[in-house]
Amino acid sequence: MKKFSKITKSILITTLLAMAACLNGESKVEGQQSATPSFPESASRQDTGGMTAVLPAASPMSTPMQEDAEEPAPMVEPIMPEPQKFSEWMQRGRTRFESQDLEGAASDYRAAVEERPGAQRAQIQLARTLLSMGNSGEARVHAELALEIDGSSSFAWNTMGRVELAKRENEAAIASFERATEEDADNSYAWNNLGFVLIEEGLYEEAVDALEEATTGGTPKSYMWNNLGMAYEHQDQIEFARAAYRQAGNAGSAKALANFQRLEGVDSLLASGDEAEPIAPEALSEALELPGAETPVDVVDLEVPTEANEPVEVAEVLEP
Repeated sequence: MKKFSKITKSILITTLLAMAACLNGESKVEGQQSATPSFPESASRQDTGGMTAVLPAASPMSTPMQEDAEEPAPMVEPIMPEPQKFSEWMQRGRTRFESQDLEGAASDYRAAVEERPGAQRAQIQLARTLLSMGNSGEARVHAELALEIDGSSSFAWNTMGRVELAKRENEAAIASFERATEEDADNSYAWNNLGFVLIEEGLYEEAVDALEEATTGGTPKSYMWNNLGMAYEHQDQIEFARAAYRQAGNAGSAKALANFQRLEGVDSLLASGDEAEPIAPEALSEALELPGAETPVDVVDLEVPTEANEPVEVAEVLEP
């Protein structure tokens, strides 16, 4: 047993020495590999359970972009949601009209008319928008439809008169504006429009009567006072003309102020006792709310025809 043990120990020692030699050789190979790194100098090494891992160098672009400081985003107007019902089409049409997006307003009012063709105010608003776009032909169609729905509407007759005036059908326009005032004696816009056509026709006495009605009660617009001043001036009623021009000027009309100053020191325009000097043509450009005319559009008229079964969800403002 002792002899066997010595032999066994000798074999074990020899085996251990051989294994140590192998391990020492492998260590040198690994050391040679590490002496010439195969990664950039800025890279880092990390022990991963006996294996050497190479990690990429830190980069200034490695931070996610959304974490970088960003410049404030430019302001963008909110997109209005697509209307889903009649009142929403009407509301967006009005908003677009007031912002001078006439094409958009017409599109919305057409959608409202398609959904509810019996709604008179939609027909009127579409006709008025088309007039502002210079499309009096299509405007006539919707003005006629509005009158078919309710022939007693002062607003519908006033709109029809504007269509006829745009077509230069002055006699028909006078009849429509007169009908509008018969249906509603307080419709100052219809009175003003009637006075405008009468001035164009040279019927100054009748124009004075209409424009005095337009400027009585409520809060007359500057162009109504200016028109009255022109009608007075054609009648050679200079003091009354100056008073009307002053009212228009106080309400913001620069042209009316020019008219007022033009008549400074003038007692009469009669040159030969039977004929008055003509009014400067530029004085007529402020007379009516036509496309391109320099007149306000922020009219507050709230006579809104509605069907009996129609919920009033939006207060529609009808302009002249």
